[in-house]
Amino acid sequence: MTTTRAALLGALLLAPLAAGAQPALPPPAEMQRGVASTATVEAVDRRTREITLRAADGELETFTAPADMRNFDRIRRGDRVVAQMTGAVSLALAQGGSAGVPVAAFGAGRRPEGERPGIGAMAAAGFRARVQAVNPQTGRVTFAGPSGEMRSIVARTPELREFIRRLAPGDEVDVGLAQLASLSVEPRVRR
Repeated sequence: MTTTRAALLGALLLAPLAAGAQPALPPPAEMQRGVASTATVEAVDRRTREITLRAADGELETFTAPADMRNFDRIRRGDRVVAQMTGAVSLALAQGGSAGVPVAAFGAGRRPEGERPGIGAMAAAGFRARVQAVNPQTGRVTFAGPSGEMRSIVARTPELREFIRRLAPGDEVDVGLAQLASLSVEPRVRR
């Protein structure tokens, strides 16, 4: 996910919560992290729907594809299976006297019939939370969500560390969280 997509996602999540924000409030802060993994298809058994993958470290793992997996017949030995996961968080100091409106979204999709297999999913949530504790040295902030559930976030960017440094217990923040995941089968790279 690009920084632009993360910023857009954060803005979309926080827009309903930050309507009418006062200019004196500090700007929102964002952070995203992602991981990717690639494996190579070593074997495909069309009868049993088993796929054997070789990870980057050489380890072999066999999976059975579900009967409703679209485009299974397009998987070939030597193809690459690419898994990606990205998480993003956006924080904005809440405007005093305004009420936060929780929002949630979920979406999923798969590649069309006749293409290589691929799926993707996204989950996002936005809510108002009350800061419980702040540790400026570690960049950790702990807050209570709308139902009282406790969550902690550790800042991994200078922008978010600076934002968290300004927080104090009792402050209200509008939180946007998003997770994206995708799995795709790509043709082998020919050299």
